[in-house]
Amino acid sequence: MDTKHPPQDEAWRSHLYFQAPLRKCNGDIRLLTIQSRKYAASMPEPSSTAIHCILRLANLKNDPKFTAISHEWEETDATDEEKLVLVNGAPVPVSTGLFNVLEHAQKEADPTTVWIKAICINHADIQEKSTQVAQIADIYGLAARTLVWLGPSTDGSDDAMDVIRQIGEEQLSLNSLVANWTPQVGHQFWRSIMSKTSSEPPPDAQGETSPASTHPDFKARLDTVQPALRSLMERAYWSRLWSVEEISLSAKGIVSCGNRRLPLDTFCTVAKSLDTIINESTVSRWLASAKTPTSPNRPINLSTSEPSNFAQSPALKVLAQRDFYRRDLDSWVRTPNQPLLSILHRFYAPGSDGNFPLRVADSRDRVYALLGLASDATTLGISPDYGKDYSQVLIEVSAALLRKTPRPLQLCNHTATTESNYPSWVVDWTNLKTPLSDAVASNRPFYACGPADERFYRVDSSNPSQISMKGTVVDNVKTVGAAYQADETGELEQVRSYLSEIKNFWEESTASQPSPYSAEQTAVALAKIPVADIEVDPERRDHTRRTATVTLDGYQSLLSALSAEKPDVGEEKTPEKDHADHTSKHLNRATDYLAAMSRMEGWKPFLTETGYVGLGSTGLAAQDSIAIPYGSPVPFALRRQEDETYRLVGEVYVFGIMDGEFMKVHTKETLIRLS
Repeated sequence: MDTKHPPQDEAWRSHLYFQAPLRKCNGDIRLLTIQSRKYAASMPEPSSTAIHCILRLANLKNDPKFTAISHEWEETDATDEEKLVLVNGAPVPVSTGLFNVLEHAQKEADPTTVWIKAICINHADIQEKSTQVAQIADIYGLAARTLVWLGPSTDGSDDAMDVIRQIGEEQLSLNSLVANWTPQVGHQFWRSIMSKTSSEPPPDAQGETSPASTHPDFKARLDTVQPALRSLMERAYWSRLWSVEEISLSAKGIVSCGNRRLPLDTFCTVAKSLDTIINESTVSRWLASAKTPTSPNRPINLSTSEPSNFAQSPALKVLAQRDFYRRDLDSWVRTPNQPLLSILHRFYAPGSDGNFPLRVADSRDRVYALLGLASDATTLGISPDYGKDYSQVLIEVSAALLRKTPRPLQLCNHTATTESNYPSWVVDWTNLKTPLSDAVASNRPFYACGPADERFYRVDSSNPSQISMKGTVVDNVKTVGAAYQADETGELEQVRSYLSEIKNFWEESTASQPSPYSAEQTAVALAKIPVADIEVDPERRDHTRRTATVTLDGYQSLLSALSAEKPDVGEEKTPEKDHADHTSKHLNRATDYLAAMSRMEGWKPFLTETGYVGLGSTGLAAQDSIAIPYGSPVPFALRRQEDETYRLVGEVYVFGIMDGEFMKVHTKETLIRLS
């Protein structure tokens, strides 16, 4: 449920905002000038202990100088009655966290100008909030710098920030680290630090050591400060989705925690190198203790030492996004084209690299907090509108994405058998389906639409509950088999049943006349269908590709393992052991094939009325139609409704039509209306 602004005394809002509302995306913003502590001290009691501020209008086109503040804050945060903030002379209710960040930004003798979301936007005015959130990308991009406030000093954060600063002082060229980070660069970085921070630096490749330094205890300090570093990298700030956009769009930034400050680029670079530095330091000391067993230092037991793994911390996962979206990097380093579909898929697809839980108080911000990163938000016609509820936002975004490409249909998780308040073609980013193949990659492995590619793709989304697109209906489902379930017992009974059912469908298909398949297809069909003609790319394990010879060989090895044929018994082997060796040998060869099959868990084999054999998702049923929208890389199963519209059941794999074969010979074009 979307959060609403809590009931409060709104007199201060009238005083600050209503005289000059900001309801147009024309660059108009408000800036907050925080008066110095010296100025506050000169005020009479009780305002001498308050934070005094001035709120004024500005326009981004005039290049105002200000600091954008990125911090942990929600509209629903409880007000701290003991904290006093005066803005244009009026008391403004603030939470403890908001007061702390204003106090941190306040200077001793000079005023400072900031943009801070909590005060510079009137969150009670829905229209103003919508237009101002639409400008957040420009606000952070044009700010002189961004203050990233992690909160007050707790859990040893001062020590953690000091260690990061110390490592940062020894870092290599930032551009080299960002553009060319490799394990070798990491090792060089570690040696550079250790040679300057340790009395016993590690030996180089020739066994020589570097000169001693003035910091002999740095290695030991790395051990003691690890809990503090982990706590720092797991602060609540790193779990908010807005942090990704605010950090990614900031050209310059300062990370502040308590009274410690570090440049954002330094913090980011050192954070990425922590695992290398800490783990290699541990190994170095273990080697040193092994060479000198009489050393008074206690030897390190590597068997009980957990490897450092900061790469999985919330901070590193957020900071890693900065490299994808930074606009101030050279064009050959950054990726200039980041469409919204790619970004949403990256964050929400199950099992994707970028997928990690990021918090939003308002469910609409699942989309709005990422819009500023999208290169096509303007052309899509999507902008924040807090007058709409979450379901309206989903419908609007899905319709906008589908006007460009049918690929979002692969992400829909609403089958015809699922109760849902959304149309079947709407993508719910909280309940995303994993596509058979990469739904957003340009080098997609399938091209089922064939010659009727994106040039012929047209969609009408004028009806809020329907979309209409051109395509062709291939066939209707005749028979559906059982869903494949991976056998965890090791007996492979589920595998044997799954392959047997596909073989039966294939034999029924090829026995019919005319069969849709040729003799050449028969040679590979039974190997390709169980894995949907997909295998994991060995060079990039997060990508898939069409099956290769190794997959076909794996299928034959799997058949051999399942056949339970026993070779002749030798003199030194029992039949049971010989049979076990035979099965184990072939299963080892079929490992990759079984891994590819595991991706098909929950999918059902099916046979169509004209003899096509394929695989469909759990909701597939007899009499469902198989259709290919123009421009779609894959076919879909659709279920006809009483009003002659279709409900989307889901993506399907159909052997023999995944490369446009059917689209080259079909003669009937259909207007497919999805509801």
